Amino acid sequence: MRAVIELIWNSLDADANKVTVTLDRNVADGIVGVAVRDDGLGMSPERVEQDFKWVGNSWKLGARFTERENRPLHGRLGQGRLRAFALGTRVTWETVGQDATGAFKKTRLSSTIDNRNDFTGPDPVDAQGPTYTEFRAEGRDSLGRLEGDAARPRIGGALALHLLTFPTIEVRYDGVKIDPAASIERETLRDLSWSYGGVERRATLRVVEWREVKGRALYLCDEQGLPIEETPIRRFADFNFAAYVLWGDMAEHANEAMLVDLEQETSLLGSLMQVAEA
Repeated sequence: MRAVIELIWNSLDADANKVTVTLDRNVADGIVGVAVRDDGLGMSPERVEQDFKWVGNSWKLGARFTERENRPLHGRLGQGRLRAFALGTRVTWETVGQDATGAFKKTRLSSTIDNRNDFTGPDPVDAQGPTYTEFRAEGRDSLGRLEGDAARPRIGGALALHLLTFPTIEVRYDGVKIDPAASIERETLRDLSWSYGGVERRATLRVVEWREVKGRALYLCDEQGLPIEETPIRRFADFNFAAYVLWGDMAEHANEAMLVDLEQETSLLGSLMQVAEA
């Protein structure tokens, strides 16, 4: 699921307004592949050369907003390509973008799990617009966790604040539109304040209670509401909700949440999580 969510974010970072996730099934109705297609800006041959040279080499590394719509960027580390191999042993990207002269060019790259840092394909060719990117994964037969009814709540939770902020975006998963606004029963905002290292700090907690969506989740977000990390709910609750902790310094603490329970001394992020969960 994290791989699918990361691929959707990649599409949104490319200024897509429509993202479609399709699940490929075999004759026994088992999920054996995934495709993610968007109507974003695509990638020029120059961008492909830069971004696929090695994992972590992304144009987004020094950027904060998308190129056309000026929306907040989510991914900056190029991790979507590496996580994509959770969805298949062979992955392919096909994209139409505009080169430096404005001409449309189609580029197709693929790789296998045994050579995951080596993306190869034919030379870019002339193409017609509009721009798009399509990702496809195949080669696995154990993707049952992607089944629509089970997966949509988690996708909706991860994207909820972004989709609520930018209602022109449409994400469809396995034929069904992700629509967090239609599932909200109640929202609560609360200011968080805590002291760490002798410094007073502030964040915001936004709790969304779901009407029909099942599940509970805690998302650690930057000040724009973009999730940096999803963590388990460690406190019992008898209702379905997503809790979003918005903090301007959250991106600096990516991947630290999993270590909080192992820390001998409470860290800055750990102290924030304690306040949020209280």
